[in-house]
Amino acid sequence: MSETKPNEPSTEAKAQLPNIEDATDTIKGLLDNLIPPESIEITDIFGTTHSLRSTTSARAQVKIVRMLEDIKDVTLPVGFQYGGITPSEIIKILGSLITNDQVFETVCKAVEYAHPQLVKKLVTAAQDNDIEYDPELPVADLLPIEEAIASVVPLLLSIARRTGEAISKVAAATNQ
Repeated sequence: MSETKPNEPSTEAKAQLPNIEDATDTIKGLLDNLIPPESIEITDIFGTTHSLRSTTSARAQVKIVRMLEDIKDVTLPVGFQYGGITPSEIIKILGSLITNDQVFETVCKAVEYAHPQLVKKLVTAAQDNDIEYDPELPVADLLPIEEAIASVVPLLLSIARRTGEAISKVAAATNQ
């Protein structure tokens, strides 16, 4: 009987894992269908709706991607890493992600880089309404977490899609 290390898939599970070509095709298919909207609407804690663009400057994108690199090693439940995901596991994963301080702070900082004008409006509204907030991390106190996440996801989708397109073109040119 073969032994597996904790958090490592069994031999049977490994046999069911897709090969690299299948995984690449799957990712490419997903990226082809991910078309981020040109703008999104989010609602702050005051009930005000804000329309945000789903693009930002290259400098802000680089900062956001670097911040996300810092959280790439966040431990997820095993079901997510090796398939077999159920709705209860999705809830468990989301809960573990949004309650992880490093992930939470990274999302909030990403919003600040992606939408600095929004953050200025939120801070002004908080000051006008005598609402306390952390000046080092105002998004954490002035936006619901789902709205903070929603404000940066389109940026990431756009980066992923365009990068995937560029890689596909380079790969196609290399194979000719």
